[in-house]
Amino acid sequence: MNISVDRPRILFFSHVLPYPLDSGPKVRTYYVLKYLVQRYDITLVCIIRSEKERHFVSPLEEMGVEVHPVLVPRSYLHDALSLLRSLGSKRPFMIVRHHYPEVARVVAHLLAERRFDALHVDQVKMAQYGEGVLDLPRVVDKHNAYALILKGVAEADPSPLKRWVARLDWQRMARYEGQICRSFDQVVAVTEEDRRALEEFADRPLPIQVIPIAADADMPPLRRALDACDILSVGSMFYPPNVEGALWFARRVFPRIKARSPETRLFLVGSRPAASIIALGRQDPQIVVTGYVEDLQPYLERAAVMIVPLRFGSGMRVKVLDALARGVPLVSTTFGCEGITVIHGQDVLLADEPEDFADAVLRLIQDRAFADTLAANGRELIRRVYDWRVVYRRWDQVYDNLLGE
Repeated sequence: MNISVDRPRILFFSHVLPYPLDSGPKVRTYYVLKYLVQRYDITLVCIIRSEKERHFVSPLEEMGVEVHPVLVPRSYLHDALSLLRSLGSKRPFMIVRHHYPEVARVVAHLLAERRFDALHVDQVKMAQYGEGVLDLPRVVDKHNAYALILKGVAEADPSPLKRWVARLDWQRMARYEGQICRSFDQVVAVTEEDRRALEEFADRPLPIQVIPIAADADMPPLRRALDACDILSVGSMFYPPNVEGALWFARRVFPRIKARSPETRLFLVGSRPAASIIALGRQDPQIVVTGYVEDLQPYLERAAVMIVPLRFGSGMRVKVLDALARGVPLVSTTFGCEGITVIHGQDVLLADEPEDFADAVLRLIQDRAFADTLAANGRELIRRVYDWRVVYRRWDQVYDNLLGE
């Protein structure tokens, strides 16, 4: 790869290889890279979990990004040792868990070998690899206020072990996030709610820029089957907010829907489903737990409605933006659409109580014309407000401040 001598050089850290676009963090990171690489030479250091992920490096290289994937397979032993190290220190478990000597060596080698003009950290998990790099201006993109997620896990997760770890960890994570926000030169949040939380963690006002997650307005509209009546929930089914939301919907909302629409099925689509999610599919034949799927299109075409039943967490839900961009009728909790300027009854339907949520889903199943109008309005909202080519112009100011331009 030819590196320009004229453009600033950015060393970029990500805890995932941002391709294919099958999760929220990947979508955010991919489109930020796609925007920044137009102005800067980007060297990406990212973690991969298996050799097959190397096949997805080429789309990023074709975009103009130099990629250094570091293979670190998942390990229960590593997680257990990280928990013990965290308990014996003041650092949060999630930060200790994402410390890998292999990544540190690649970063050290690149910093010794080349001149960079700035450091870009994608998510707080990777900030540790830039904490000691004091001779470069640094920006951290906070996809969320992670301590808020841990606080929600401590209060609502079905696993006693996860609740215990989160109760120990969420305040430590808040202190760590505050420290990172104070020490980095530029901080980016994705919602105003996260910005306020991060300032609270930092215990001082900070010039945090808010740059929402964006989508691709050029995505072709979905052609839903005329007899579509399925309900679709999409997201990593090990992620605690997704797990809790799916359990709430399956237990409190779905029985109300089946009573009035007996043929309707619920599809829970997402990688590494938790044991409690798998159990839902065993207990009810109308609940289908798929695990990870490479092609979401067939499930979208058969869905009368996509649901986002989240009740805690942080950041923005990329699944909401993706559904709007594709023209999928959507029912969400108010929290699920936090940070996104949707209008109830125009772009989506919002409901927070089980009976109201069931009524909203049934309305979209039974009134195809209204569902289609909702979907069309959602696509227009993405085109007008959330297209990445429009939203990510805000990164120009961040980098102008960072590089003193």
